[in-house]
Amino acid sequence: MKNNKAIAIFLVLLSCLLIVFINSESKIGYSQSKNTNFSLSLNTPKQTYILGEKIQLDIKVEKQLQEVIVPQSSKARCGYLKIQVANETRNYKDYFGPKWQTENCEVVLPLNDNEAFKVKESLLWNVKPEVSHLNKDAAKRKSKGRIMTDYVFPEIGTYYIKTVLSFPDDIQPKIESEPIKIIIEKPVGDDLEVWNEIKDDGGIAYFIETGNFLTSYSKTEERDKLQQKIERIINTYPNSFYTESLRNSLRKFQAIEAKRQEFLQKIRQQQKPQ
Repeated sequence: MKNNKAIAIFLVLLSCLLIVFINSESKIGYSQSKNTNFSLSLNTPKQTYILGEKIQLDIKVEKQLQEVIVPQSSKARCGYLKIQVANETRNYKDYFGPKWQTENCEVVLPLNDNEAFKVKESLLWNVKPEVSHLNKDAAKRKSKGRIMTDYVFPEIGTYYIKTVLSFPDDIQPKIESEPIKIIIEKPVGDDLEVWNEIKDDGGIAYFIETGNFLTSYSKTEERDKLQQKIERIINTYPNSFYTESLRNSLRKFQAIEAKRQEFLQKIRQQQKPQ
């Protein structure tokens, strides 16, 4: 009698487990392992930089477990990366760059077993939200969690950088890389002279990072004025650390501008009456 009762209880428990398993499989369709199925790492070539120096980052995402299954819908084929920066308070804020928004589709899923996704990014210029026209409360809401300076690292000190990987429909928990520590130092000599000229000019930070101007083509006078400033710095401080970056960006800009002018010339020729 006791054996029959024990068997009955066992069968009931087994049935419950099967029901839970079937329901979870039908609703989800992929592994829900609580283990971290992806690894996320962040590296930079060196630890110490000076104010206004572009920081290069190497981001790597790797699939670690074979049982990771990603739904084959179009929405589920992207992992989303964001970069966050903090000072010594460890209060992380989201970085917005020329082509790097808070969350961009960067990682194409699914990754094959032991496959790595790698991307290189740079940090220098930051998109800060415009809040001067807002009241205090609205400005606080809009600036929450955001870096509010043109330069990502506007002051000397110790900073921490990390990247966060999230997935659509919460198919995986968000994954954070281990933070890397960098030290921003004050420039000296001619470098300090140049920094004092560019530290309040977000347009130059953007130019160094992208090789183009932040201002639109319609603002010809403003663009010309900034280009003249850049050329003057290059000529005045030829041996400055910043001059090399400015010179490289100027070459890049001139090449792009030459192609643009060539294209416009072709359009004008096509529009001429025959």
